[in-house]
Amino acid sequence: MSGAGLPEPTVTALKTNVRIDQDEAKRILARLENMNAEEAHRALKFRPGLASAPLARVLEQGLAEAARFGIRSHEMEVGTWTVEKGDVITRLRRMAHGIADWITTTTTRVEIRLRVVTWHTTPDESYPEDSAANDGKKVT
Repeated sequence: MSGAGLPEPTVTALKTNVRIDQDEAKRILARLENMNAEEAHRALKFRPGLASAPLARVLEQGLAEAARFGIRSHEMEVGTWTVEKGDVITRLRRMAHGIADWITTTTTRVEIRLRVVTWHTTPDESYPEDSAANDGKKVT
């Protein structure tokens, strides 16, 4: 909750059937908690490892949702997150001589909540007639 008693504005990014391990997703997201969303996206995008790219796509989804409401990525930070067990994807692998084998892939359900840190603009930006550079002149 913010100081004025209003709920803190958040944006939620949810993706099911992400093909990464649950423990690895938790370990990576724990490092990103309370980090600026722009920095977190950069850290995921350029981090080595297979689990970073799918988590970067989940974060991109949240940033795109925030952009629809006019919230920029540098105004947000990674808040809380949840990682749960997802579905098991089963496929069939054909082999030689009419033999087949089952491929099972475990998936994860990832939900990242982004908090808006700087929600309101500064007084100079919102009221140009009150700015110090304006010297008290009325701006129309």
